[in-house]
Amino acid sequence: MFARDGYTILFASDASEAMELLVRYQVGVILTDRHMLRIGGTELLHKVKDIYPDVVRIMISGRVGTEDLIDAINQGSIYKFFTKPWNDEQLRANIHEAFRYHEFIQQSDRAISTCEASSIGV
Repeated sequence: MFARDGYTILFASDASEAMELLVRYQVGVILTDRHMLRIGGTELLHKVKDIYPDVVRIMISGRVGTEDLIDAINQGSIYKFFTKPWNDEQLRANIHEAFRYHEFIQQSDRAISTCEASSIGV
């Protein structure tokens, strides 16, 4: 579904493989299912937020309404959440928006770094 949009798509079969990909590649957006082997998508996105806060985090799931999911959203671990079945075009539009948001975050970080370097005379 996303291949036609020109994204480089990395696939992981579980959370540990996803974390390895984050170490090896510069990732802008992560899309995960809530239900994964070993650790769930919610825990994965908590870890990603802590280690890679600029990565935009999106979750999909067939089930909603659990307390851990609400906590993850309220703590900012999840940027967007979609339930199955989702509208493909809406999901594609939101992925595109997430990449734009990631670029905004990157530009903001660079601007802050430039300002900080200027103020300390570097």
